[in-house]
Amino acid sequence: MGHEVVGVDVDPSALVATESNAASNGVRVHLMSSLDSVLVGEAELVIANIEASVLVELASGLVAAMAPGGRLILSGFLDERAEEVSAMMSAAASRGVALTEVASCVEDGWAAVEL
Repeated sequence: MGHEVVGVDVDPSALVATESNAASNGVRVHLMSSLDSVLVGEAELVIANIEASVLVELASGLVAAMAPGGRLILSGFLDERAEEVSAMMSAAASRGVALTEVASCVEDGWAAVEL
């Protein structure tokens, strides 16, 4: 497929599990323990699956990692916080990039949005 994957997690056991899963699926992944290590403006697709308070805290870093025209998919937060998460990501957008919600879904009270 030729895609480069960068994985970030602060939990060392999650990084071990990710490395194992990636190897099992034939995916080459670069693992990091800090979002600060991710190159700014390089990612065509950023995916984050974590609770809303952490997404809000990481908003500027997640948005900064996106390449111009990139996509941001967020999940793992309660439906009641979806509007707040989308608003924080849009507010964090820089470089004149406007983030607008493209799609969203809710299942069993959990939300996901694509910006």
